[in-house]
Amino acid sequence: MIRFLCVFLFSLGMLFANVEDLHFKRLIAFWKDQQYHILKPQIETFLDKFPTSTHHKMAKTMLAQLHMMDHSFALAIEIFESIPNLEDDPNAYELYLEALFQNKHYKKVLEKIQTIIEDTHYFSKTQHLLHLKTQSQLQLFVSQPHDEKISPLKEIEKDLAQIKDEKYVIHALKAGLYIAQALDDTKKSIKYAKELAFCVEDKYEYLFIEAIETAKIDSNLSILKLKKLAKFKHPFQEKALYNLLVLLFNEKKYEDIIELKLFIKNFAKEDVPLFELYLAHSYLELKIYKKAKEQYKQVLHLPLEQEQKKTALVHLAICCFLTEDESLFAYALKNLKTDFPNEEKYKELTFGYAKLLVKNKLFYKAQKTFEELLVFETFEKRNAVLLELAMLYFKQNEYTQCLSKAKDYLYHASCLTDQESLPVLQMYLSCTMKLDQKQAINNLEHLKTLGKKLPQDFCENLDYALATLYFETHAFKKAHPLLIKLENISQKFSGNVHYLLALIEKKDLISFTHHLEMAVRENAYVDKHVEIHKNLFNAYLKLSQNKESLPSTHFQKGQDLLDVATQHLLCAFEKDPHSIKKDNLLFLADFLYKKTKTHPDLLSKTQHVFTILLKEHSLENALEFDLKDKLCKLYKWQNKINQYIES
Repeated sequence: MIRFLCVFLFSLGMLFANVEDLHFKRLIAFWKDQQYHILKPQIETFLDKFPTSTHHKMAKTMLAQLHMMDHSFALAIEIFESIPNLEDDPNAYELYLEALFQNKHYKKVLEKIQTIIEDTHYFSKTQHLLHLKTQSQLQLFVSQPHDEKISPLKEIEKDLAQIKDEKYVIHALKAGLYIAQALDDTKKSIKYAKELAFCVEDKYEYLFIEAIETAKIDSNLSILKLKKLAKFKHPFQEKALYNLLVLLFNEKKYEDIIELKLFIKNFAKEDVPLFELYLAHSYLELKIYKKAKEQYKQVLHLPLEQEQKKTALVHLAICCFLTEDESLFAYALKNLKTDFPNEEKYKELTFGYAKLLVKNKLFYKAQKTFEELLVFETFEKRNAVLLELAMLYFKQNEYTQCLSKAKDYLYHASCLTDQESLPVLQMYLSCTMKLDQKQAINNLEHLKTLGKKLPQDFCENLDYALATLYFETHAFKKAHPLLIKLENISQKFSGNVHYLLALIEKKDLISFTHHLEMAVRENAYVDKHVEIHKNLFNAYLKLSQNKESLPSTHFQKGQDLLDVATQHLLCAFEKDPHSIKKDNLLFLADFLYKKTKTHPDLLSKTQHVFTILLKEHSLENALEFDLKDKLCKLYKWQNKINQYIES
């Protein structure tokens, strides 16, 4: 501002001959000697004493400048506006515009500049006027970004490009940087930041901005730039470290975060908790679980924000699950529940904790924990909790509790055909079969009426269990259709199904023998095979007595039913010779004796039958003699008479 007045004074070229001039000359001397504290009252006195002086305009301009030096811009503006025809003096008018700008009258600056911008007197002032214009436009945009009257940023940018004067170029570059950032023009933002870093003494601010803007287009390059800034002590080192930390974490460069431990003392105090938290996250992501766990424990002793504390507790719990640290897991859950009672992840973590208890065979504690989770009706893993509880109770033979959880699971499950549901269904069935028969039937019938599709394999199990219960409770009319259905579709229960059908259809000897034959073939009810063979013997014996009434397709052509019957009696004898009644043994002995003559391979079996009869049954003398005689002939036939005598 002083430079404008000096130009004016030197261009005056006059001598002071009178008192007024001498007084004014004195003011000029004070100004040149920079005795501004004396000058202001002297000017005010001069203006009062010589109101019509030809130096009046110059004195007011000097006084306005003194107020500007004191940052009393409102007083300076008031004085400038009291000067008539101020716009005729480009230097004074420029000072007036500067005072308006400094007092934040940006709209007024723009209005005034618009009236003089084409005036030839102001051509030499273009750079300063462009500076005032662009800075005023920018300030208006910052304060009122949605005001339609404010010049768009693109237009301001064009004017800024015309500013070349070194006095204003740094302001222009800063404005250009602001505009580029506002327009989200990353490349221009980087360009302006680089130029400013080259121009200004405090370059680190703009090197920092350059690094941050670079992250938008090349994160790796930005990381390199931030690493350089993080190594040295300067006003932006803390910011560089913070942004480097966040960028590394977002880019999943966890090893680099661990390396930042070397600079922990250079972080801003308020950023240390975040660094320690990200360090723990890095260990976790790198699967260094024990270090991660210890780091989260350490983080919890720092002055954390609530969200950071919650994150630390959640991840500490995860690490405890992965390292099977049951006691610390319990500590993390307790604090999470106390400090963050509405945290959704608490339920998921508690589920994991209960699973860990099961793994460590702490079954009672696991049951209690799982039961607590059932309070949360909307917990997405509620059915998984029910499954775990059902399995726990089943393992401990608490079948009533197991059945209760299985029922709850089956009722709430949207689908019962998945792999997860199958063990629940099997436990439900197993527990049900341990109840009294009436209650068991009710449970199984209820399951069939749920209206949900069941796995095919389980459907067979269910139908067979229900058919068995119906059979055991003599509800044969209910059992029969289920058994017929299973006969057609089930391989697993085929033999058992045929056996039960045989017992239900025993009045129909053809069906009876068919189903019993199938039961034997499928090796069903092995403990009942002796009884089955006896039943088949009796059935075939009866059928042989009325063979004419049998369907021609039922037995093989030329098949001797008496022979078939005897074969089953022989099977029963071979499995348990002592269970055969005397009459049937006599029948078997007679039949085999006749057969042995033509089938020598039956000799040993025939001998065995005769021996059991003679040793274990009381016989009439004549019958006994007859049997011994026949047995003797059997041995003789095989040249074994000596063996018989010795026995």
